Amino acid sequence: MTTQVFRIPLVNLPQKFNIDIGGQSFSILSTWNPEANSWYISFYDGNTQQPYMLNTPLVTGVDLFAQYRYLNLVKGQFIVFTAGAELQPPTLENLGQEANVFYVDDTNA
Repeated sequence: MTTQVFRIPLVNLPQKFNIDIGGQSFSILSTWNPEANSWYISFYDGNTQQPYMLNTPLVTGVDLFAQYRYLNLVKGQFIVFTAGAELQPPTLENLGQEANVFYVDDTNA
């Protein structure tokens, strides 16, 4: 078994982009919510723009896609990690720098 880790190229500005992850094409939308003081992420089908996961807060220590496993979109996990403070959620300033979202694929390569 081989584990591969891919960093999702988020920056500390709201953005939308397409990316291929685990054999699936996604559109990813990141937004900052000033009321909640946190980042949110949405995943859409990269081709049809069908929503898969909407406005999920970027929290550390959990697989962001765990509750959507029944969709069978990817086999890996989406994990948020903040360097130096691994359980701290991303801030407005540090997303894409110290705080990042990673796709961890531990399927057979």
